Amino acid sequence: MIVRSLPPHPLLQDWAQLYWQWESLPFDRPVQHQMLPESMVRITFTTGQNWTLKSEGPIAFPSASLAGMLLQPQPMLAHGLNRTLGVDLYPWGARQLLNWQAGDEPLDLHLTYSKISLEVCGLLELSDWDGATQLVEDWLLSLLLSRAYGPGKAVQAALKLYETLGSVKISTLAEELFVSPRQMERQFAQQVGITPKVLARLIRFHESQQRIQQDPLVNVAGLATDLGFFDQAHLIREYRLLAHSTPGNYAQMVLQRFRGTEGDLDN
Repeated sequence: MIVRSLPPHPLLQDWAQLYWQWESLPFDRPVQHQMLPESMVRITFTTGQNWTLKSEGPIAFPSASLAGMLLQPQPMLAHGLNRTLGVDLYPWGARQLLNWQAGDEPLDLHLTYSKISLEVCGLLELSDWDGATQLVEDWLLSLLLSRAYGPGKAVQAALKLYETLGSVKISTLAEELFVSPRQMERQFAQQVGITPKVLARLIRFHESQQRIQQDPLVNVAGLATDLGFFDQAHLIREYRLLAHSTPGNYAQMVLQRFRGTEGDLDN
C-alpha cells in the first residue's frame, strides 16, 4: 500500500488542507471496509470498483465524487487495483467552490464536472500521479478565482477549531472576533454549513483515529485527556456512536491491517 500526502497551492490553503495519493494492492475479490466520520470534506478520483453498502444492497460509488462530514460509518466494498487521488477540503471550501455542504448527498462529479473527472481518472489509470495532481490543482484554482469570496468570521473561528483540535470554546472565539455567541452560531450555519459543536466533535474524533493509527498501543485514558474528552468513558461513547466500535477494537483493526501489510511485503 502506498500513501503520500502533499500540501495544496498557497492560494488554496484556506480552503483545502491537503492532497493525498493512495494505492492498494490489487483486490482479487471484493473487500469490505468502513468509511468513518472525518472532519473534512473529501474529493476523490479513483480507479478500481467501489460500492457503498445500503439496506437495499451494494450501490456503485462514482469514480469521481465529493462526500464527507458523516456522523456514522459507511460500509464500502472495493475490488481491483485502487489508485485514489484525494483532496481534503474544509467544509467552507466545499461550500464555496462546489456548492456542497454537510448533510447533502455525495456529489457525483461526473455529472457536473465530467471533463476533469475523466481526465484525472485516466491519468490515474496510467499511474501519472504528478499529472493528475496538477490537473486537480489547476481546476481548484480556477474555481477559487471564480467562486470563492474569502473567509468570514465564522470561517476564522472554524480554522481556530482545527488548529486547537476542537478544544477552544465557541464563546471564547466569539469574544475574540467581537460577535455574540448567537451571531457566531448563525454565521457558522451560513459560512461553514455545520454547527461549531458538531465540527469540534468531528475534529476530536478524527484526531483520535490518527493517533491510534500512528500508535495502536496508545493509552486510551491518556488519549481522552489529551483531546479534551471528559474522560475515557466519553471517548468510548463517541466511538460507539460515530464508529459503531470502541477505541480498543479500532486499535486491534489497525494492528491486524499492519500485520497483514507486513506479511504482503514479506511475500
